[in-house]
Amino acid sequence: MDFDKKDILKKYIEDLKRKRYINNYYIGKIKKGKSTEADFLDGFFLRIIIFIGTIIILYAETGYFIFSIVVSVQITILFSLLIYNFKNKKMKKKIAQINEELVKKKILKDINNLSSNEFKEYIKDILEEYYNTTFFEYSNHLDYLFTVDNEIWGVSCFKKSQDDRIGLKDINGFMEELKKTEASRGLIVTNSYFTEELKERGYIHIKLVDFDEIIEIIKKIGKLPKKEEIEEIIVNKRKEKLSKRVNMKEQFFSKHNILRFFFLGIILILMSNLTRYTKYYTVVGGICIALSIISGSYNLYFFIKNHDFNLQK
Repeated sequence: MDFDKKDILKKYIEDLKRKRYINNYYIGKIKKGKSTEADFLDGFFLRIIIFIGTIIILYAETGYFIFSIVVSVQITILFSLLIYNFKNKKMKKKIAQINEELVKKKILKDINNLSSNEFKEYIKDILEEYYNTTFFEYSNHLDYLFTVDNEIWGVSCFKKSQDDRIGLKDINGFMEELKKTEASRGLIVTNSYFTEELKERGYIHIKLVDFDEIIEIIKKIGKLPKKEEIEEIIVNKRKEKLSKRVNMKEQFFSKHNILRFFFLGIILILMSNLTRYTKYYTVVGGICIALSIISGSYNLYFFIKNHDFNLQK
């Protein structure tokens, strides 16, 4: 029973940490790096200033100290409620924008990890659901055919980098192939964007679907990541950041660096008498030797910890 309580408490603490980090992430994005604690302190001190300032003004005008305190408390509470409602609405709007950006980045990352054929399958799946129809494979330049409202459509998918643009020369093969079929409409889909020249050409029977349009289609069929998935993205960002820090620390304290720091320090100290900057070389050499000792101690500590030595006979 005690074991279950410990597990429940541990999970509760982990959930609190998770919520705190997610909240800090949003605050940091909205406030450009400012933490939740810093934002709270700013608001707290602002209310203190308003409270004290109101007391001083009212007391100067009325001469009644208790009255000034009571009214100042009411004004401060009213101000706090107004600010809370305003900030809450603004926060929700900003969070929605941040979530939208996170979703775009996730979908873009997922698409970039797909091969050209996998991208075609990906587009086929979402468009079949969007148009509520079935796609049929065709040829190289014309990937699929499908029917909607008694109209036959031809589909071509282009997987490119985000810097590339789909232009007129890219769709020549598709346009020629489309003429050979019974299709009256065409659909060109890309994970990138189209050139202005192609968009201005204004093909009436051709619909252009770029990355932003793909996002809108996914949104309409209800396949965008949910709130829990977005929060998992944020948590994973933190894990990746922590992992990078651990890797940097391990590289800095690596065994190879022990001798490098030590010999570099010795060389700098020996060379100090041969230069005009004796103190500088000596200090830097001393720092290098100190780093080698710290690195050695760090490695020794984890070596003993990981090998579970039994020092008692």
